[in-house]
Amino acid sequence: MDYETFKKELAEELREFYGQDAKVDICAVRKNNGKQYDGVQIMLQDGKNTGAVSVTPVISLEGLYELYGGGDMTLEECVKAVCREREKYEAEPDIRCFAENLSDWEAVKESLYPVLIFTGRNREILEELVSVPMLDLSVVYTVRMKFQGGWNGCVKVSRKMLEDYGIDAGQLHEQAMRNLKKDGYRFQDIETVARRIMGIKDSGEETAGVPGKETAQGRMYVLTNASKAYGAAGILYQELLREFAGKQDFFILPSSVHETIFVPVRHPGDKKLFDSMVAEVNEAQVDMEERLSDHCYYYDGQKGEIRMCA
Repeated sequence: MDYETFKKELAEELREFYGQDAKVDICAVRKNNGKQYDGVQIMLQDGKNTGAVSVTPVISLEGLYELYGGGDMTLEECVKAVCREREKYEAEPDIRCFAENLSDWEAVKESLYPVLIFTGRNREILEELVSVPMLDLSVVYTVRMKFQGGWNGCVKVSRKMLEDYGIDAGQLHEQAMRNLKKDGYRFQDIETVARRIMGIKDSGEETAGVPGKETAQGRMYVLTNASKAYGAAGILYQELLREFAGKQDFFILPSSVHETIFVPVRHPGDKKLFDSMVAEVNEAQVDMEERLSDHCYYYDGQKGEIRMCA
């Protein structure tokens, strides 16, 4: 059967399994840079509160149809796989608590962080989210949590959620920036990072602050947070950038939404080279969902500000 028929029959089988009180929806979940996936959401009546619908996850259908089409799974086995994923969710009370508290400002405010995305490829989702423009990027906000069972929660703050919080966008941004400054951001020499990835021991020296003389010789530095997740937002941390750069100018290469690379400016004309480098690396090595932009930016050390390269 084709994919559309597969989705319909899967939903019907799930309705039969969970009963008449279950609400089963196949929905498209939009991700960064226009990527999306199909998922199934199964909402059951909450026995503790008649008529109330419990909060439930959207379970991705990615890969299931391929397994079904390739003969590796029957439709019945696909149904069981979806049910198992939902049971994992039900078995984690902290995940349910997180979902149920998403509309409670006091419950989420210490877990709120800024995230940078590219405006041009995300206009559709930006219509629903709280955002602030920055050059050709947009600052959006996520509530994130890490759970004992190995689950990670990360939910972007919608305009509806902001209304539920009873605060304005300025207050949301201020709280996110306070949390960002506690998120373990630091600069590291790119060679140190590369050695760590390859499992090579180094001298133990790391660059955490002012780069010093080596920067003038062309050393490159990676900026990200302790979790290395959505660390490109570190370029919003103005005090850290000033401490690191002093009065020096840097090109900022958006490696991904998770990190940026700072390269000291020796020749302004290098901008074309770095633009080309960013675009090529994005195309060859960075998943579309994790790309930030296809060009570099300029950090003006005298003014302490980031701008588009001329």
